[in-house]
Amino acid sequence: MRIPVANSSTNGSQGEPKDHRILIFLPFPLTEESLQHIRDEFPGISVSAYQVPWRSTKPPAEVSAEELANATILVTGSVLPAKEQVPKIRYIQLASAGANHILDHPLFTETDILFCTANGVHGPQISEWVISTYLAFQHHLPRYLELQKQGKWDREARLVQDSVNRRVGILGYGSIGRQTARVATALGADVHAYTLHPRDTPESRRDTSYYPPGLGDPDGTLPSKWFSGESTADLHAFLSSGLDLLVIALPLTPKTKHLIGAEEFKVLGKKAFVTNIARGPIIKTDDLIQALEEETISGAALDVTDPEPLPEGHALWSTKNVIITPHSVGIIRGAKGAWNITTSISIVTFSLQPSAFKMSGRGYSYKSSGTNSQGNHYCARDYGSSASNSNSYHYSNSNGSYYYSNPNGSTYYNNGQGSSTYTPPSSNGNSGSSGSAKK
Repeated sequence: MRIPVANSSTNGSQGEPKDHRILIFLPFPLTEESLQHIRDEFPGISVSAYQVPWRSTKPPAEVSAEELANATILVTGSVLPAKEQVPKIRYIQLASAGANHILDHPLFTETDILFCTANGVHGPQISEWVISTYLAFQHHLPRYLELQKQGKWDREARLVQDSVNRRVGILGYGSIGRQTARVATALGADVHAYTLHPRDTPESRRDTSYYPPGLGDPDGTLPSKWFSGESTADLHAFLSSGLDLLVIALPLTPKTKHLIGAEEFKVLGKKAFVTNIARGPIIKTDDLIQALEEETISGAALDVTDPEPLPEGHALWSTKNVIITPHSVGIIRGAKGAWNITTSISIVTFSLQPSAFKMSGRGYSYKSSGTNSQGNHYCARDYGSSASNSNSYHYSNSNGSYYYSNPNGSTYYNNGQGSSTYTPPSSNGNSGSSGSAKK
């Protein structure tokens, strides 16, 4: 279903990314407020938005071949056109933190199109789900909801277990894991973190990716103990560290598929509650069902399953002590969701200007990033020797404004209210360092 968008033909001011055409495919509707926010941010840019079924992989039939052929930026959940359909695409923004569903697609494997995940965007709402489902289990809410439906007042002797001094183990300490740690420690819980590579120094424990200002664990100071490694022994050392809640927040890779099975549930023990907000195949489903039925672990909460969607009549639906939601906890609604989209678009549209710098496919890396004392996020990118400039600095300010500074002297500032200023490159190409950025 196409979402009505009044595409503006008004020319943007000098340096505006008015020549780009954005095509949006998302499984939830963008409100008119959200779409207007995009139009206001980028005067003159063309925007087409479509609501598509969840897990749809092909563009809807109503999208014309011409519209696909002229698109330069794609914002999508799971829809990826054939590469022949989108010859002008320069950048693809995924709505998900995970990217396993695109790794084998020709647009990723056979082109130099830039891809960006939504890593960092979903931490607040997913961490709330992690903690709320755990608390619901600890406070016996599923049982009391059943009694409510039956109209029964039954004060059975069920002891409530609060979160004070409970131990939360986070398997995969990325943006979602760090925000979960923040919420858990606020409730009085202890946190253990597990990462693939050792984080033995304060510097290595810092988070250099995006996170909402004031949230997460940017300095990596919340865990009382860190674990790492890729062997079974390494994993079991973490799982046997007295965890009351295990939060699975890993990407799905060949190494993490079926990482958690019968042996791991035994190592965790009877008091452990297992939460999976990553990808379903990380857990062996049959082993999980058995562990729950035999009370090898105390319970589980799943926003992802294997298979997915979970078929009607599947044994997992009727397994005891499990809470299941349909991969839905990361959906952002309303204007904030639009802000995330426009922030992503703002980064690439300025970067694609010829006067800024030339991109070299995916051959760039983040040199550094963080959040300053005023809550403003910044990142520095290194495009290597093949780029006309080596570094670019981007600041996303807490007041909604954003700023770019490139070593060739070009700058771009948007006040977050529809007004922007562009400064062309300097003649010597050496100005525009991070020191000149408006923070």
